Amino acid sequence: MLKENIDNTITADNLTIGYTDKKNVKIVKTTLNFKAVKGEFICLIGKNGVGKSTLLKTLSKVLPKIEGTVLIHNKAIELIDQKTFSNLVSVVLTDQLPESNLTVFELVALGRQPHTNWIDKLSKTDKYSIINALRITNTIHLKNNNIFELSDGQLQKVLIARSIAQDTPIIILDEPTAHLDIQHKIETFQLLKRLSKEVNKTIVISTHEIHWAIEMADRIWLMTDSDFYTDTPNNLKSNNRFDELFKSDLVTFDAKTNQFKIS
Repeated sequence: MLKENIDNTITADNLTIGYTDKKNVKIVKTTLNFKAVKGEFICLIGKNGVGKSTLLKTLSKVLPKIEGTVLIHNKAIELIDQKTFSNLVSVVLTDQLPESNLTVFELVALGRQPHTNWIDKLSKTDKYSIINALRITNTIHLKNNNIFELSDGQLQKVLIARSIAQDTPIIILDEPTAHLDIQHKIETFQLLKRLSKEVNKTIVISTHEIHWAIEMADRIWLMTDSDFYTDTPNNLKSNNRFDELFKSDLVTFDAKTNQFKIS
């Protein structure tokens, strides 16, 4: 039985995730149990194809849960209407944007839709939130550019700006550093960590940057082929859980450097 807790922003109990493929339900993971609390920076890690994106899409209402319970702010996710959900959770997935002539400012402004009036007129508060999000992500100089002019890395940062402008207590991002160089990867991790602490947001990201996840995450959701672990980075290291990430004699985890190396 789930206990209500005002600090819990996401709670999963015996959750089964998956998707429908040609009218058949494909089960990806079963019996997932975890929670996220206010001000927590969480990194979801696992090898390709293990189910990270399916989990994030389930928490984002893009995919329905198969079984079990997901609570967002102590309310069952399926009972939350889309407008209310958009005021609680902002999402950046890996799906490509449709071709568009939108400017960067206009794309980030879409994050304000849950807060605007019925004619979508931007208030002073909305404009401030947009400019502030652009400044936080160091993309203010791009605000008048069309999004088709952006590099993959620039677009990724602009999408993060859109999620910040949406001003939700929960932010979910799928591979937010995938197209960034090392400097911008580190800056993005630092930005998300700072947001979780300074503004008390719950931020959940999937990432292959295991070194930075271990260094900066408050909690790691570690997904393997057979198990799902949720704990602090240090506890996962102490219990040798990272050794289970890749079942291979060719790759081993070095706890001193927080990196995988060739055996």
